[in-house]
Amino acid sequence: MSSITQGKGGGARAVTEQKIFETTSIAFSSVMIFLSLLILLLNYRLSRRVLARKKHSTVRKLRKMLIKGRAAVKTGMLTPIETVILALEAGMTLEEVRMEYVNSCASKNDILE
Repeated sequence: MSSITQGKGGGARAVTEQKIFETTSIAFSSVMIFLSLLILLLNYRLSRRVLARKKHSTVRKLRKMLIKGRAAVKTGMLTPIETVILALEAGMTLEEVRMEYVNSCASKNDILE
């Protein structure tokens, strides 16, 4: 009879452990879902702020200046040093600057001839 009692006690213990495991799993899953939703909400708010900053008047003015600077670089209205500095700030590589400068000089020579 002692072996039967041990079997019943072990079974009850397994059921209790399973309930604890299920409860823990549900709690952990709930916390993870909550954190995921929180992260999604924060990402949404951050993206809205970034989009709002892009529409800001200062950013628009800077973009216009950058576009005008690129046009000035391409037309050769600046000195070579100013051209290189402005082009690097605009994101052009030195090779692109050289090619634009050569093209500009070639077109000026064609006009003079």
